[in-house]
Amino acid sequence: MGKFLGKVIGEFVCDKVTEFYPTLNLKELNSRHFQMVDNSQVNMRDLYNYANGKYLYGWHISDLVIYDKPKELSEFITICPEWEKGYFDAKCLSCEYYFSNCEDMRHECTVEGEKPITRPPQSWCYVEERGVE
Repeated sequence: MGKFLGKVIGEFVCDKVTEFYPTLNLKELNSRHFQMVDNSQVNMRDLYNYANGKYLYGWHISDLVIYDKPKELSEFITICPEWEKGYFDAKCLSCEYYFSNCEDMRHECTVEGEKPITRPPQSWCYVEERGVE
């Protein structure tokens, strides 16, 4: 298990997310629900138990690429949402990449909004491959 720890093994495009409320009452399900269950390859009872009364979300993925050799996290960046706003705000003050010099009133993002990935995301995130320098 530990051999891929901290590595990226592939990528895909999520082109649709479908909300689904698992139920054991088959009369409440339609053909789309049955297709989702078939595609997930998980039986309805397991989905029902896993959901524990909450909605589940099915991801439709395409353009799946599994890398021949896993990539390091450092080969990827994520674009900071604060940077995309075009101005610095209070969230920037606590960021390790924010630099401020009060003498000359200089404020800047030392990575220009391209934050390196330093740990695996706990869920998912948009990433871009670092440009070759």
